[in-house]
Amino acid sequence: MSETSHPQSYGVFKPVGHIVIAFPTAADGREADTALLQAGFVAEDIVAYSSEEMLAQTEQDLANASGLAAIGQELNLVKAHRTLALQGSCFLVVRARDQHEADQVAEIALRCRASRAQRYGSLLIEELIPVGGSERQVAESNDRGLDAQTRSGTETAQVGTLP
Repeated sequence: MSETSHPQSYGVFKPVGHIVIAFPTAADGREADTALLQAGFVAEDIVAYSSEEMLAQTEQDLANASGLAAIGQELNLVKAHRTLALQGSCFLVVRARDQHEADQVAEIALRCRASRAQRYGSLLIEELIPVGGSERQVAESNDRGLDAQTRSGTETAQVGTLP
């Protein structure tokens, strides 16, 4: 992915094979960028967005989103990124070719005080760092937005049997 590319699904940003990380400050983002390069990632696999750049991108996405964008969580993530950008967050989008690289990115994101990190797959978007508090997820819909309590890999499911 380059600074000028804008991978989309149904008119909204969806960088499959990448991790989108939000940082509260530009200094945190720069620290993470340096740490990623030191860990062996190459500059071509890291794209930085200032809060202003992400805000412009999210505004464009919200204006161009198709009705199908509301089926998954992509549209809610665009809205979440917009809110974070309005709060001054900066972003890194990092290509992660496999689980090992995704784990490295998640560790660096945590160490550098990231507020959110999502790994975009073809069908799933996975939260890579803990967010929210101790409340259990009740329901998630496009009307309600993202459930901030979701922690990928730690959710429990009720398994029922058919009558």
